[in-house]
Amino acid sequence: MSFSQECKIEFWEEDPPKKPCCRRALAQGLLFCAEAQDGVFRLNIPGEELGKQIAAFLEKQLHTSVQATPFCHVGKEYLALELVSRATNAQFQRADMSDLPLSRLLGFDCEACTRYFLRGAFITAGSITAPAKAWHMEFSCRDGATARRLSEVLAEIGALPRTIRRKNGIHLYYKNSTVMEDLLSYLHANRTLFAIINAKIERDIRNNENRATNCVAQNIQKAVCAASEHIAAIEVLRASREWDKLPEALRETAELRLQNPDSTLSELALLHNPPITKSGLNHRLKKMIQLAQELQNES
Repeated sequence: MSFSQECKIEFWEEDPPKKPCCRRALAQGLLFCAEAQDGVFRLNIPGEELGKQIAAFLEKQLHTSVQATPFCHVGKEYLALELVSRATNAQFQRADMSDLPLSRLLGFDCEACTRYFLRGAFITAGSITAPAKAWHMEFSCRDGATARRLSEVLAEIGALPRTIRRKNGIHLYYKNSTVMEDLLSYLHANRTLFAIINAKIERDIRNNENRATNCVAQNIQKAVCAASEHIAAIEVLRASREWDKLPEALRETAELRLQNPDSTLSELALLHNPPITKSGLNHRLKKMIQLAQELQNES
């Protein structure tokens, strides 16, 4: 079962509508984005069991018969529902031509009606990507008028979507995880919401671990490059007459660096007798690099 289907099951099973107006709004939401012609609605429900429950609900709510036909698409089971509801179709057509709020045209009687309408629309026309893969949630609309009206409802609750036109219709979508979380919270989809929040936490932890690992690797690489530069300079000095002219302090540092090529500057500073500061060690090594460069420039 896909993450999107689990979300739809949650919308259907959790917090079912108790008021008649909310049940009517849920039915309207289920049909709002469906393919419709002459009052005949056709919609596809993922999962045969969920499809049967929705078919029974629509039959009772709209006082009409629903023809249910199972089919498979891309290895997934669906139930195709077909029903006639000319009254609902007329409502939607009036909504397409009117500038009045959709909630008023469809007769939402309480604040919860909008929530159930959107839950119904998502069950039949929505999809959401598993948060471990990407942040993406969308509604597929049959035409521009439907997309415009649904977008207005979403904007009223502070979740204005983006719009994109594809071959199979117009889609309203979100890629901002914060907006998706707010919308899911409004729709009372707590399981889906927590799955997204947990995925974000896991992603943040993983990113922090990767940054820490990269930082350590970079520091090691820098230390290796620096040690290689030190040793190369010391070898140049040892092969010249300048080696015997070096101060005792520089020769001590040079010998310790040759003996401990993998040591950090802090570790190398402590190996001196007596130990010296990291700054002092760095000064000595830079001095030997400078001398080696001067010898190479002279030759």
